[in-house]
Amino acid sequence: MSSELQVAICRCKDGDTGAFKVIVRTFERRVLAIAYSILGNTEESLEVMQETFFRTFKNIARIKNEAGIARFICKVAANYSIDIKRRRHGRLISLDDEAELPASVIIQLADTRNKPDAQVERDELWRALRKAISELPDKQRMTLVLHDVDGLSKREIGQVMRCPQGTVRSNLHIARKKLKERLKEYM
Repeated sequence: MSSELQVAICRCKDGDTGAFKVIVRTFERRVLAIAYSILGNTEESLEVMQETFFRTFKNIARIKNEAGIARFICKVAANYSIDIKRRRHGRLISLDDEAELPASVIIQLADTRNKPDAQVERDELWRALRKAISELPDKQRMTLVLHDVDGLSKREIGQVMRCPQGTVRSNLHIARKKLKERLKEYM
């Protein structure tokens, strides 16, 4: 994070609504990644992003610094996403539309241009990976995305998810182990 973010926080507290754009720009990809990791749906993820920044703006006076705003935004995004998922009552998520994934979630695959069936293999691996991630329990999936995609530390994830670092490490370990087991035929 930067001093530009700290200045934006201070200016927002003084009523400068234009400075809030810096905060949105800084955190929008992270919010989308958190929401998508829980919901698997772009439209709902955009709703989460809108609500997260609305709540952030409304509560900006309570936020003290850059670390505080990061924790607040991640916590709101995660909690609101879980609320939406609960309201959904088991509605199925389609894993067929790769275009719905935000850029921060797309995983780079190895270069296999010399193989004639490379595209088929990549598509199959992609489907298997999306399916394996979507089948993880919410807390494991969220921990995996926050750590491996967004780069949050285990301490920061613990603060966002309101759990000890040991639980974060355990969730991350179990999630990776499950993915490795489900994707072993591709390795």
